[in-house]
Amino acid sequence: MKFIHFADSHLDGFRDKKLSLLGLNSFKYLIDFAIEKSVDFVVLSGDLFNTAIPRLDILKFVTFQFKRLQEKNIPVYAIPGSHDFSPQGKSIFDVLEVAGLLINVMKGSVDDSGMLRLEWIVDKKTGVLFSGINGRKGMLDKHLYHNLDHSSLQSKKGFKIFLFHISLSELKPRELEMMNSDSVSILPKNCNYYAGGHVHIISRFNNEEYDNVIYPGPTFPNNFSELEKLGGGSFVFYDSSLEDPISIIKIPSKNVKLISLDLSGKSASEISEKLLDLVDDSFDDKIILLRLEGLLESGSFSDLDIDEFIRTCYDHGSFIVLRNSSKLRFRALDENTNFDGLDEDIESSTIEDSLGKVFFEGDEKKVIEDLISSLNISPLEGERKSVFLERVIDSAKEVLEQ
Repeated sequence: MKFIHFADSHLDGFRDKKLSLLGLNSFKYLIDFAIEKSVDFVVLSGDLFNTAIPRLDILKFVTFQFKRLQEKNIPVYAIPGSHDFSPQGKSIFDVLEVAGLLINVMKGSVDDSGMLRLEWIVDKKTGVLFSGINGRKGMLDKHLYHNLDHSSLQSKKGFKIFLFHISLSELKPRELEMMNSDSVSILPKNCNYYAGGHVHIISRFNNEEYDNVIYPGPTFPNNFSELEKLGGGSFVFYDSSLEDPISIIKIPSKNVKLISLDLSGKSASEISEKLLDLVDDSFDDKIILLRLEGLLESGSFSDLDIDEFIRTCYDHGSFIVLRNSSKLRFRALDENTNFDGLDEDIESSTIEDSLGKVFFEGDEKKVIEDLISSLNISPLEGERKSVFLERVIDSAKEVLEQ
């Protein structure tokens, strides 16, 4: 038996067209791989799209790729993720399922006692059993796991794959320690493979009760930090003929070159000269990541002349240049303001100053941060103002009603 497990493609997530295209190319590579290896099926653990209502050209692209799998008799077993759902609870997965291009494996009902009783979906070719729980924003799916009837799922015999789209504490890396999570024990036991999504990491967990609880990583990094840490996308290839059937497949893409500078004690003028000296022919056709941090002794951000560095990178053939200065601070700013930095630091300081002035039940700081994040959405292409406003309001309600 052979299959592919992937998650968190977030297709069309980057605003830059070139990076968005790399995400689409990575997804196509996965489809090509599945066809070349003649896999029995494909498992998708959510967040195929970056928005609940994808642009028509993106939907057309995905439809064509899934159609290629359909023509080779390779079914797609899936759950929608938190980004695949609209605030109204609708998902484009419903359309893809009606078209016969995927099967949402969350099938079942809630009984009179409030227990969720899921059914197993059987793959006709291999007899493999599938079930899972759809992902939702703000861990709104958490109650489903805590009301899940485990016994009926655990008693079923056969090779079982359970799909989930949540953060599990046992697999969560240190840098994500503030992310909401739950224990692996909320998943039913006695499955052969647990296909995870939502957390953009490559991680595998096993203990006496749970085998092969896996996050496959995103099929393409979704932001600066992920490009820095992951470099590219990945997915899992499962081949039962091998001693260890699980392989992490790295998806080929543009190489990433990181320039990370601590500017502490430096002046803006000397840093500008140093940046230009770093650029050479090795920048050709690469994604250049410029990370600036530390306390700059003199000068302002405009004195750094980052634009000249970017132009020089493109003159040397760079594919794209991205910068991150969220941890960069300036001596003059520190001496004249209570803020400790720029961008995210200012936002964090403002939130701290506001605590206690507004009442929220629970963790007030987290509610404010989640509310800011939920409101950071943009109108979709062709979306009416009234529909966009409704999305903004529903997004805020999701946070406030948790």
